[in-house]
Amino acid sequence: MKIKEILCQQSTEMTAAIKEENQEAKAAEAQEICRLLLAFVLHCEPKELWLKQEYVLTAVEEKTFLCLCQQAKTGRPVQYLTGEQEFMGLSFSVGEGVLIPRWETELLVEKALTFLPKEAPVLIADICTGSGAIGVSLCHYLPQAFCFAVDISEIALGYAKENGRRNQVQNRMTFLQGDLLHPLLEMKRQSAGFALDMILSNPPYVTGQEMNELPENVRYEPSLALYGGEDGLDFYRRLVSEAPALLKADGWLCVECGCGQGQAVKNLWEQNGFYHVAVCQDYAGKDRMVVGRKNRS
Repeated sequence: MKIKEILCQQSTEMTAAIKEENQEAKAAEAQEICRLLLAFVLHCEPKELWLKQEYVLTAVEEKTFLCLCQQAKTGRPVQYLTGEQEFMGLSFSVGEGVLIPRWETELLVEKALTFLPKEAPVLIADICTGSGAIGVSLCHYLPQAFCFAVDISEIALGYAKENGRRNQVQNRMTFLQGDLLHPLLEMKRQSAGFALDMILSNPPYVTGQEMNELPENVRYEPSLALYGGEDGLDFYRRLVSEAPALLKADGWLCVECGCGQGQAVKNLWEQNGFYHVAVCQDYAGKDRMVVGRKNRS
């Protein structure tokens, strides 16, 4: 079958399988999924498919593509099928057991890059690192940065380590398994002078109610990386209470948050003595992150 024929066929079937009321959005998502999967099978960029419309797939290529499409129709994330996701212009390995990096989190990295000096040494921590997207990206774009990447999940930490190597920043990263800031607090107890310029986190922030309403494809991702307590704020409460012990004076605590959580997280920061606290929006005008600095006193 030719590329143009099989893409048309599978896009139609994929559209029917996607649970989305907006028909236009369904069709666009289905086409994107099919293009990504076929490009993966053919070892090319999705945009190159437009130049190969008349190419006839081999039997193996067609069978592989159809098999992947069948899995995608059940809601299985495309990134788990291809084993990778692009983030900040970098390639990240992902799979079962690790949260898939999303474009919203790129906004947190971009904001951090405006706060940190590019040509001076900085010490940062990426808490709930998952695939390592935040820490790896910052080490890539800040040549003198050193990052502690922390996650409670051994599986996620394995992906983070692989992504550090994949993007050639592993020598400026230390990967620690543990519960939130605990591994770093232990380091602080052993070395009183230990202090960070910035702590970043994309912690679990999905509420109890939202967990019951998650899209089908998100349900494949680890609940450990999603559920943030009944009101979604459990991890923010812990972060903001423990972070001051680890930050330098004027050090930054920067987090991603849910679209309705900005003010609540901002209040937590201010109640714990942080200043220059701000809620930042994404391109759709929704709350997406909260940043603040540790008080000098």
